[in-house]
Amino acid sequence: MKLMAVLRRRPLVLPLAAAAAVGMLAISESAYWLALATLDNLGASASTAERVAGRQSLYQILGLGRSGVAVLSVACLLALYIVLRQALALEQAQLRYQQALRDERDRLEREVADQVAQLTELAQHLQTAREDERGRLARNLHDELGALLTS
Repeated sequence: MKLMAVLRRRPLVLPLAAAAAVGMLAISESAYWLALATLDNLGASASTAERVAGRQSLYQILGLGRSGVAVLSVACLLALYIVLRQALALEQAQLRYQQALRDERDRLEREVADQVAQLTELAQHLQTAREDERGRLARNLHDELGALLTS
């Protein structure tokens, strides 16, 4: 399940791994066929000196094959390490980005809540001021009307 997710996110991993596997297989096969050819030549040769030289040639071919496989294996491991490291760095960057978005959203929500509280307080103050003004006007009218009626 996780492997398929990695392959979907990293489409180059599978072709690179396949290329490395084919390369190691080609080196191994060429070493095998060269070793068989050397063994056939050893069997056909009669002298001991030729057998010793053939064995040395066989050991060199097998050593070359082993070295090639080892180098490709190290290269594949290094490539895998780099890909996994980049994937981890990308995931961490995405997590940091998501956290920054959450922090910004929370900050904006707090700011909106503060603005709503200020507007509510201002509306209450405006309502109170309006009621006070109406009361003052009503008292003034009452006093002036009372003064006019008494005179």
